[in-house]
Amino acid sequence: MDFTRHLKYLWFFIVMRITWILPDWKPVLRFRGLLVSVAFAQCGRNFQIASNVTINFSSRIKVGDDVYIAHGCWINAQGGLFLDDEVMLGPYTVISTSDHTRMNQSYRFGPAECSGVNVGKGSWTGAGVTITRGVSLGAATCCAAGAVVTQDTPAESIVAGVPARQLNSPGKA
Repeated sequence: MDFTRHLKYLWFFIVMRITWILPDWKPVLRFRGLLVSVAFAQCGRNFQIASNVTINFSSRIKVGDDVYIAHGCWINAQGGLFLDDEVMLGPYTVISTSDHTRMNQSYRFGPAECSGVNVGKGSWTGAGVTITRGVSLGAATCCAAGAVVTQDTPAESIVAGVPARQLNSPGKA
């Protein structure tokens, strides 16, 4: 099992390194998405991924249909990640499904605490959004640029700030 995870990660890494020089045009995004799709636990149709994306533990990610990951995103999926259909991750979005813990008065070698992240159908993260472990974004959630999402969000919400707070009443986007 661990060997398969390493092979999947290696494939993702190789494809991203080889295709970095190609422009982030729609046909290239789809081609790159098709090539790296085998590195995920599950991947739907029309997956698009831009250059300079870093993903750790790709074998623990499930991707729905019509998902787009923008340039520079950093994803640690150690605790598991589900990107539902029609999700768009804006440039430099960070998703971390694990936190460091302290051991012997140091965070360097403490064991990771992991919890999955779910991003609901049709959700969008603006540039520079951070989503922390254990968070579920409801369907059609919009995360404003620079938001740090530390708690679950209801469907059709708009969140912004550090930490992110809801700006609208659900259903009134």
